[in-house]
Amino acid sequence: MKLKDINIFEQHAEKAVLGVGVLFLLVCLVMFVLLGKITVNMSGAQVSTSEADDKIKERAEVLERKLEMPVPDDLKEVRDKLPDYMSQYAEKQQRLLTPVGADDSADRLMVGSLTQSSLNIGAGGTEIQQRPYHFVDLPAVDHINVRAGQSTVDAAALVSAAERTGQLELIRIIGTKPPYDLRWVSIAGRVKVGHIIEQYKTGTPENMQAVPAQLWQTLSAIADVEVERQELLPDGTWGQATLVSRMPDRTSYREVLASGQVTRAALGSLVTELRGRRKDLTKPAFYPLEKGKNPWLPPDIPRPEKPKDTGLLAVPNLVNNANEDPDVVEYTLEDLEKLKEDEQRIARLLKPLMDRQKKLQERGQRLPRSQAVRVQRLQEELRTVGAKIKVAREQLRDQLAGAGFNDDANGDSSNPFGANDLAVLANDLYVEPGKTYRYRMRVVFINPMFGLKLPEVQAERATQLVRRGEWSDWTRPVETPDTMYYFLAGSSKNARSGKIKVWKFFNGSYQTAEFDVEPGDLVGGPAQPVPLAGNTVGAAGQLDFGTGVVVVDFDFDHKLSGGFGRGLTDTTTRLIGIKDGRVVELLELRDRQRIEKLTKELVPDFDTIDPELLRELDGGFDRGGESDGYEEGYDDGFDDDYGA
Repeated sequence: MKLKDINIFEQHAEKAVLGVGVLFLLVCLVMFVLLGKITVNMSGAQVSTSEADDKIKERAEVLERKLEMPVPDDLKEVRDKLPDYMSQYAEKQQRLLTPVGADDSADRLMVGSLTQSSLNIGAGGTEIQQRPYHFVDLPAVDHINVRAGQSTVDAAALVSAAERTGQLELIRIIGTKPPYDLRWVSIAGRVKVGHIIEQYKTGTPENMQAVPAQLWQTLSAIADVEVERQELLPDGTWGQATLVSRMPDRTSYREVLASGQVTRAALGSLVTELRGRRKDLTKPAFYPLEKGKNPWLPPDIPRPEKPKDTGLLAVPNLVNNANEDPDVVEYTLEDLEKLKEDEQRIARLLKPLMDRQKKLQERGQRLPRSQAVRVQRLQEELRTVGAKIKVAREQLRDQLAGAGFNDDANGDSSNPFGANDLAVLANDLYVEPGKTYRYRMRVVFINPMFGLKLPEVQAERATQLVRRGEWSDWTRPVETPDTMYYFLAGSSKNARSGKIKVWKFFNGSYQTAEFDVEPGDLVGGPAQPVPLAGNTVGAAGQLDFGTGVVVVDFDFDHKLSGGFGRGLTDTTTRLIGIKDGRVVELLELRDRQRIEKLTKELVPDFDTIDPELLRELDGGFDRGGESDGYEEGYDDGFDDDYGA
């Protein structure tokens, strides 16, 4: 029977489905044949893709059998260190390859730079099976030394620093009212950073990997110089070690380094900044001080030896050779101090002769010829020393101004520290007058391996942004200058009284006043200061020389031993007083010796020559005529450049 109402598509639907199925089978057959004919080159032979995996497996098995063959004893250790290639291949067949993420830049850097590592690649990502890395030894600071001092900070520089930085810490230390007297202890030493470079370049211990050159050359820097101090306690022991704060208004990255916010990505920028501020970090400049006051001087440390062909004298001959050219001598700070001592010695010898000459001239007389010749010789020696002092100050200008030491320029272009032998310096402004301290220091370095994926045994080191060198030995004890000294300078047994000399540090130098005291008197008080030799009272007016000591009694026949005088046992006057509830004892014989000693130590040695005496010397007592310019040359040295 003929079906009605059925269109042509409905009548032939079965045929269409059958045709599509046949076509699919034909395509599968063709693909199978073609793929079977695709080949790859393996060791010079063409192998089909279907056979490639089997061939690789066969070669791996051959290699494994060869590894199991007997080998000489000297090669067994090498064989045992080789990776298990079959296990790696089997694991590869079972796991998928996971690519390194876009944010794993540190891992990619390590993979690209390490050639002695083996990789396990699987679903867990890239795992670096590394041998530990050679973390080089960091040198300790050696030749460490200290120097204590005090002077007056230039007021304009003090205010300028506060306005520029917005920090008031220095003003808090010194005070808000002039004079801005400041005391300090300076600590200096040398660190042989070339030892670090040598370790990087000369190899690593057995079974350790060398740090890639691209890391230590680009990501090494000095980040800080740390100093610890201990205070000498009354019982003779040393107190707890405390970290000394950096100088106020000077460069410091301590807060940045301790913040925990520095990332591996930011490490390069930080290192670049640290290298640009290396001198500020290792040798911070001291503050400008008032002219004519006791200058800041860095501690003496050994300086690198100069090549023998420089033509410079290692040690200047000071005054002994008047014909010596001061311009060809390389002066040290120690040399400058010796020159100043010679200058003062000559001036002391000249002064009584000049005083006598002045009196004789007023009467129309002259000095005897022998004394006149001596004056001429001393004048010439003084001019020679003055010329040398001027040259020495110019050579040491950076050190005298607090800009630090000149580093030994013996590094090369690949040295990330700028030199192989660095002078490092720190200053402690948080000291108390009259206290005794000792110090030690160390250098803080950036860790170039910070933020990298290191072997598990060294993983913690990758979290350390900095590495610290070993502490130096403790320095010798150093006593800070006191703001006030008082002595029993004389006594009267009949009047039952004594003379007290008080020294007070004010406006950059010591001023002195004398007081007659009896039992019951308070030692010191307001007085017009008398300047010591070379000191200038200026606009000081009356100063408060109060000591807080109340005189209780005098012992005019006090016996003491120890050879203070000429004999083994001496008799002297003893003053007994009370201060802050404690007994104070002053001994006249001992105090006179202390006055002589402190006069030499505490009077600023850069301003001890009387300018009026210099003018007389310049004119020449028997030559007459205009000044030869010595005074101008003398003043043009240290003071004009000091603190720049």
